[in-house]
Amino acid sequence: LDGLEEQCREYKKLGAQFAKWRAVIKISHHAPSQLAINENASTLARYASICQQVYNEWTKSFETKCLFILDYFKNLSGI
Repeated sequence: LDGLEEQCREYKKLGAQFAKWRAVIKISHHAPSQLAINENASTLARYASICQQVYNEWTKSFETKCLFILDYFKNLSGI
C-alpha cells in the first residue's frame, strides 16, 4: 500500500473514478491460516480507507471476488 494514496490522486486527476484491489487466497485443508485471513482483512480495510478518502465514494472503492482452485474442489467432490 506504500504510495497508494499518491497514485490514486494522480489517477483521479487523469479521470479515474475508482481503484480495484484483488487478493488471491489459496483454499485447502490447511489454508488460509487465521493469520492470512487477518492480514488480508487488514490490508483491504486500509486500502478501502485510502480510496474512500481520495475518491470520496464508498461504493466504488472496492469489490470482492472469490477465485477457486479447481483441483482442490475436484478432490472434495470426487470428480
